[in-house]
Amino acid sequence: MGKDRPEGPEAIEIAKFAIDKHNKEAKTKLQFESLVKAEKQVVEGINYRIGINALDGTTSKVYGAIVLVEPWLKFKKLISFNPLSNQIRRML
Repeated sequence: MGKDRPEGPEAIEIAKFAIDKHNKEAKTKLQFESLVKAEKQVVEGINYRIGINALDGTTSKVYGAIVLVEPWLKFKKLISFNPLSNQIRRML
């Protein structure tokens, strides 16, 4: 099981999906700013691990998300969404 680094519209779409789902679940109003990093791993579907810059009001913050995608079922699920610590941000 190798890891791949998706780029372009595919990764941005997954990042926006993660923010939208998080906003609904946590009742927040984060806005997508940019993609920091993206990796995907094929398992029983595709796990996307992404770093996202998002605006929280007027403050830009970095978040990490994991999204499971099963394209043959047209299914996406947000597995986790968390702010990244300063130490992790420096590694990106």
